[in-house]
Amino acid sequence: MNLERSILTDCGASAELVIVAAMDQAYGTGKDGGIPWRLTRDLQRFRALTTGGVLAMGRVTYASCVDTLSKDRAVALLSKTRLPQGEARRVHAVSLKELLFGMTPAKGPLFACGGEGVWSEAIKLSQRGTRTMAALTIVEGRFDCDRRFPVDPCLWGFKEVLRTAWQDDPEGGPRSKFIQLVNW
Repeated sequence: MNLERSILTDCGASAELVIVAAMDQAYGTGKDGGIPWRLTRDLQRFRALTTGGVLAMGRVTYASCVDTLSKDRAVALLSKTRLPQGEARRVHAVSLKELLFGMTPAKGPLFACGGEGVWSEAIKLSQRGTRTMAALTIVEGRFDCDRRFPVDPCLWGFKEVLRTAWQDDPEGGPRSKFIQLVNW
């Protein structure tokens, strides 16, 4: 994990936008308002990677994880509707583009954490020249998900800079591997 952390730190510091996702082998990302697996190593990687940046997520993704987000995390809720009652401490924006180009820059990159609309916009921004890194976890198997990652990452034209072998989860969850891609 030390080489992995070093590459994440180096590339993450150079990126304006980081696409973060965990998906099964059929690009499934969620089921019944939650994540259908628990991966301790992936949660640790997510915390380490996203510390210091702004987490951008859609309304459904936000609702599924609001109770697990620490109060000191900077979260941008992307929605065309108003913020839920009591959530005024969160940043509200209509789009990733608005966050990237219309607001005061954060100390770190903007992390596109889901759902499908947020990831789709992040992919479009990366294809228009926004310096982008993708930090993707692939979970072994298919979980009959009702939420999906919008497109096969192999079709983006990004350069792969890291791929781990399949790894067992220390707490008995499914095996997973980590892939990191950049568009520069």
